[in-house]
Amino acid sequence: MHESVIVGKDISKLYRIGLRKKQANRTFRETLADSLMSPIRNFRKIRQLTRFEEQVNPQDRMLPGGNGVNPGRNGILWALKNVSFEVKRGEVLGIIGRNGSGKSTLLKILSRITEPTGGDARIYGSTSSILEVGTGFHPELTGRENIFLNGVIMGMKKKRIEEKFDEIVSFAEMDKFIDTPVKRYSSGMYVRLAFSVAAHLDSDIMIVDEVLAVGDAAFQDKCLRKMDNVVQHGRTILFVSHNLGVIERLCGRAILLHEGSIIAEGKPSEVIAQYAEHPLLERCASNSLVDHPNRKEGSEIILREAKMYRNGQESGTFRPGDSMKLAVSFRRDQPISQMTFGIAIENAAGQRLSAFPSTVQAPHLAPGRVREGKIICEIPCLHLSPGTYYVTFLIRSLNSPHPSDLDRINQAIKFTVVASDYFGSDYGTVIKPGVYFEEAKWDFEGR
Repeated sequence: MHESVIVGKDISKLYRIGLRKKQANRTFRETLADSLMSPIRNFRKIRQLTRFEEQVNPQDRMLPGGNGVNPGRNGILWALKNVSFEVKRGEVLGIIGRNGSGKSTLLKILSRITEPTGGDARIYGSTSSILEVGTGFHPELTGRENIFLNGVIMGMKKKRIEEKFDEIVSFAEMDKFIDTPVKRYSSGMYVRLAFSVAAHLDSDIMIVDEVLAVGDAAFQDKCLRKMDNVVQHGRTILFVSHNLGVIERLCGRAILLHEGSIIAEGKPSEVIAQYAEHPLLERCASNSLVDHPNRKEGSEIILREAKMYRNGQESGTFRPGDSMKLAVSFRRDQPISQMTFGIAIENAAGQRLSAFPSTVQAPHLAPGRVREGKIICEIPCLHLSPGTYYVTFLIRSLNSPHPSDLDRINQAIKFTVVASDYFGSDYGTVIKPGVYFEEAKWDFEGR
């Protein structure tokens, strides 16, 4: 019952960086000769790359903020390097890591969309995959036709697909558009149908990339509840997400990818903690605000840059109970009189969770007239549960008949809160609190 259904052994994937020159007006003879010589050239390239990989200094293989061999100098990139792991039947495995760490490449190899350069990936059972928008559906076919096509590919009988059809359409909320070619779907419509197909058809293994971020908040929550149900029915799931709270909630085990290699594996709470604290993975939370797309229409460009600090260190990842310091620089040609500043923390749905107005907490923050400077706000203890959150900034002047925001940027920067056993009870990473947590005093009277 617990045999492995996914076995990856030394999976590696190499890409050559750069565009090939167009070869126009080639004759049939030249094309035929090129195709006959191609296997020999490829064999020589592999030998050259192998020799290069053996000789290159390991420190030179890493790109700042990327992975593999420096593509600007050597033209090759190792997206994955000797990745080995196993997934048991009924297990839910979360895969986390920075952008460019190799997560999506690994899922594409497991979904048989691309072949590995080296190593082997074996899957025992039918697989349904939800990768980037556009994968898995034929654009010229209708939603109805794609549902049946996906079912047939997974080996399902027509009668069984028909039994599931109404449930799939209802979950995706696509009744009106099910007979429309999917090439006319919006990205949100496409994701709704793709997820519904993968979740309801009888595949043994479900592979899900970070596509739920395309849908609206209500549908994301609906999908997460469905995945909870899928897990309870014993299906095997591989799940990639930057939402670490969801990884901790859904998965029984997690692996952390960095620069194409697995650097941590184990319980989600432990792996997420290593992700938050690893020096190579700590994400700098310095953000330029000058060209931010969420700046309120009509606002002046005054807010310049924002930085976040966790327990004194620049970071974008926090644990419940950490201190958070925000430093926001500003500059204006005309001086600001009686300047006030506001900070609000919101969730991904835009719901305000807390606000910190200087008018109430620091009424004498910036007396007089100022042109530029830096505003620092420190929250001694962050009482947020694991998840992804956003910070909104605003700056205004009270020295006018009708005070209004001079500059406002909604959801200007993002940060992540990861799980931790804040209370030291060994249950802190198991029990799921609400949006925020508070300490309480307990007592017992009885005999």
